[in-house]
Amino acid sequence: MLNTRIATFAGGDYILVGDTFNPRGSSVFMIEFAHQCLLSLDAQPGASGGHGTNPPREKRILIDMCCGSGVLGIALFHRAQLFDGMLGLDCSDDAVASCQMNMRQHNVPGIARRWRAGEPIGPQAADTFVICNPPYLPLDCVELTSPEREALCAADQGTRVAIRCLQSAATVDAPVVLKSLQEQVAQIGAASVRRVCVVHALSNDRTDGVVGSFWR
Repeated sequence: MLNTRIATFAGGDYILVGDTFNPRGSSVFMIEFAHQCLLSLDAQPGASGGHGTNPPREKRILIDMCCGSGVLGIALFHRAQLFDGMLGLDCSDDAVASCQMNMRQHNVPGIARRWRAGEPIGPQAADTFVICNPPYLPLDCVELTSPEREALCAADQGTRVAIRCLQSAATVDAPVVLKSLQEQVAQIGAASVRRVCVVHALSNDRTDGVVGSFWR
């Protein structure tokens, strides 16, 4: 039998298997920020958003990269009402199991599968959008689970994971909303990744300097 517990995020209840991490409350802003990014993209001339004189949009897929329990992707799926399906990606079997169960529970079509940051995502719909909350917390943070401590065994590992996530996103050439630390954003912006990154600071968290960043 799976070792499960229930956690709450953005007003919903979610299943966590094993050591699956549940995002902190400061991650909630990503949902509205990502939704506004989507609306901005659809408002651009020639966008396939299905509004005004624009042509009917193509099938749109949401990718929740480093999905954990899948709560960010699921919450955005229902907030935006713009997606046809969701793909959850994580290196943890427990996280993949959590995400799959939560997608079923919250009526989100799609799948979750195992994946490591930096790996190609594979063929996707032409209209794909990525939301990403990679591991970046300091090693002494009490909220870290065992898999996260292992992933962050080096001081700059959190930054490397975020860079690898962008490299994976580049394989589908999709817009990305990424949550990261201020100092890591500067490093990521200077990193040699295929994507040209423009960083927009959204919200500063006094406790950990979290910002929202949109790559497009």
